[in-house]
Amino acid sequence: MNDKQSFDYYENFKKFINKYELILADTWRKADPQKKQQISEHNYKKFILGDLEWNEYIQQIKQDASLDEDLIKLINFNFQNERFKYCDFRGYEIECLVSFNGCDFLNETDFSMTKFKQVTMFKNCVFHEKLESSYINAEKEVSFQNTIFNKGIYITNSVFNTHLVFLESTFEHECYLSLCTFKGALNFGNSSFNKYLPDLRQSVFSHMPETADFYFDEKEILKTIAGVEAEDRKEYSSILRKLKSISFHQNNHLLEQKFFSMEMESIKHNKKTLEKIPYYLYKFYSNYGMSIKKPLYALFGVFLIFFVFTFTSFSNEKAQCLGSYYPNEILSIQRTLPFGLGFEKKTIEAAKKCLYVNGVPSFSIQMIAILQVSISYILWFLFFLAIRNLFKIK
Repeated sequence: MNDKQSFDYYENFKKFINKYELILADTWRKADPQKKQQISEHNYKKFILGDLEWNEYIQQIKQDASLDEDLIKLINFNFQNERFKYCDFRGYEIECLVSFNGCDFLNETDFSMTKFKQVTMFKNCVFHEKLESSYINAEKEVSFQNTIFNKGIYITNSVFNTHLVFLESTFEHECYLSLCTFKGALNFGNSSFNKYLPDLRQSVFSHMPETADFYFDEKEILKTIAGVEAEDRKEYSSILRKLKSISFHQNNHLLEQKFFSMEMESIKHNKKTLEKIPYYLYKFYSNYGMSIKKPLYALFGVFLIFFVFTFTSFSNEKAQCLGSYYPNEILSIQRTLPFGLGFEKKTIEAAKKCLYVNGVPSFSIQMIAILQVSISYILWFLFFLAIRNLFKIK
């Protein structure tokens, strides 16, 4: 390019920038706070005109920028500490990089049918009311960093061709991302869900979202589920099942088990009083197959209870002990251990002769023995189930 061409290009570039009061990325970074606020206010006035005026404005810029195809990529629309009362952004075309920093969206926000053709960033923002959108087409990344959603985010029937990112953000209400297609990553890096878990049902993922990347309080989530209507609880069971499935595909077995236990809790709340009993027992004796210690403690308790019960109620003074045995302990241990692992057959027979007349227990004793064996086998099953879950044994 000769000097004349360089001069013409520079003059055209300068006229272009001045005409639209645009700012480029480098200029924004170097600007002082007062200048940034002036730029933000100018952009704000353009942005809230509505989709038709905004799109026409962008098309004019693109037309004038045709002297350099890369020029449009250098343009930034920056909003700093603005309080958006007008939050209807349906049908906007985002063809320049747009960033919102420290902004408040005071009313319900809607980006339905918006096309994100350039990167769009929300940083340190607060959505005071719902963010509800559908039929979004995002060709470039949309990111929310350290952003607070007070009344929930609901996005449906949308396509994200690159990444949708929620970094260190806080969800005080629902996060509904359903019936969407994610061709890039859905990232919840270090975000917090305070009352509800993300609803990702019926969405399609090219890359499974990382469920281990976000934080949640299990007690608060279950408290929320317990407080909603029965039909809504069924929905939350389905949401937990989806997260459990995602965790399984990510090979995150511990988190998969946690979502399973929460799913069981949500199902329990929909049962009638008597139908809840198996769920209470399953949780109490094994924490839904996640605890190794609980079944072992229960087995020890079963041994003691049946030992004391049979010792105080069914000992028979007419029986004759053969040698120095602890017959009641022997039989109670034998009924507690699986597959006859406790003692040899002759030891068992000797203990029975010591306790019972002719070595034959009464019908009541036999029923009690069957009950102890049955309970013990169930507890052993729960113990081995927890071992399997802990070490992810197929």
